[in-house]
Amino acid sequence: MSLEYFEFEELKNIFVKREKSLKVIFIVESIIQDRFEGTFEGPKYFHYYFNKESSELFHKITTSMKLNEDDYFILQIGDDKDKLIALLKQLSISVVITLGAKAFNMLLDNNERLSRVHGQIFPFDTGSKKFNLIPLFHPDFLIINPNMKRLCWQDVQNIMQLI
Repeated sequence: MSLEYFEFEELKNIFVKREKSLKVIFIVESIIQDRFEGTFEGPKYFHYYFNKESSELFHKITTSMKLNEDDYFILQIGDDKDKLIALLKQLSISVVITLGAKAFNMLLDNNERLSRVHGQIFPFDTGSKKFNLIPLFHPDFLIINPNMKRLCWQDVQNIMQLI
C-alpha cells in the first residue's frame, strides 16, 4: 500500500513476510484522491494508487510481466525520501520500478524528462543495498497518450529479462 496507510514498522513486517516472493517494487507518485466505485480487473487495493482505467492498465502490465500479487508491492513516494530508502534497504530485491517522472526524479535527485530515460537501468546504491532503478510511464500518462503504450511494452519486455 503506501507509507501513509502503514506505519514504518508495519511495512517492515509486511516485507519480512513477503520477502521471499517479492520480485519487484513499484513506486508511484501519489495516492488517488477520488476513489472509484464498481468492479475492475486487478487487486482491490489498486484503487489507492490509480483511477479505474489506470488500474486496469496496470493490471495488464503486471500480468504481461507474469507477476502475481505476491511478486510485487506498490509504494507511494510520499514526502519522505529517507523513509522510503530505509524501507528499500530492508528488501533483497534487485529491481525497483518507478511509475512516472516525479517518483524517478525524487529518488535520483534530478530533473530528467521521462521521455528521455524511460526503460533505462539506473544502478541505485542506498549505501547498504544496491538495486536497479527503472523508470516507466505512469498508467495515467499512458491512458492520456495511448501512442506511448508501445514504448512501455518494449520497456516491460526488457524488464522481464531482469526479473
